[in-house]
Amino acid sequence: MDLIGKIGRHFRLGQMLGRQSVAARLVVDAPISYTEFSYQVFQAYDWLHLFRTYACNFQIGGHDQMGNIVSGHDIISRIHNKQVFGLFFFYPPSVVPCEFP
Repeated sequence: MDLIGKIGRHFRLGQMLGRQSVAARLVVDAPISYTEFSYQVFQAYDWLHLFRTYACNFQIGGHDQMGNIVSGHDIISRIHNKQVFGLFFFYPPSVVPCEFP
């Protein structure tokens, strides 16, 4: 509950619903559980913890993790006003670096 109270308030429902992984499921009326939907909050908090504890300002993930990494970027930017970076792998294998606005 502490996590939701302190961290959850920084997330906007519209942005969360607009993430490709969520939006794609809603378009085809595929069920999505609360656990799946809220995973991006927990993933973002994980990066926030790594940022605070180990100065981790770079995260790597598969293209399916893009929304989670963007959520981490957003929360770190909002809370600490710091620039962090993500690197996404797309399949078939290729690397696409991404700098956030």
